[in-house]
Amino acid sequence: MEQIMVPIDFTKASVAGVEKAISIAIERDAELHLVNIIAPIKSGPLEIQLDHTLNLLREHEAKLSSLLTEVDRRGVKINSKIQVANFEKGIKKYLKDHKIDLIVVGINGSHTVGDLFCVGRDEKLIKVSCPIEVVKQAS
Repeated sequence: MEQIMVPIDFTKASVAGVEKAISIAIERDAELHLVNIIAPIKSGPLEIQLDHTLNLLREHEAKLSSLLTEVDRRGVKINSKIQVANFEKGIKKYLKDHKIDLIVVGINGSHTVGDLFCVGRDEKLIKVSCPIEVVKQAS
């Protein structure tokens, strides 16, 4: 079964990527992986870092839950993961661990998760070894 990953940050652009990935998964009878990576906070007192990270985890879990409900309603096999990690390292590890065949990203040119794969700005582009399907967010 083909494995499709969608990195998500809950922006409209990444949700557009999820919608496209659902269509592809239905068409190809593929399994979908929604992956959210929270960058670790590396400054300030440890207690504040942990508190902030826990708050983000709770917030992202709630948002992911509603996305999972929509994907499940459409009959697509789904996996999800929220992790605290360096974005590039987290994505590459997930790709390897789950033998991902395709990445679908939503972009809007304004610093979304998808833009890290295909829009060179201040950040370096993330290079991966599988195809990337890019979905431009409708205005």
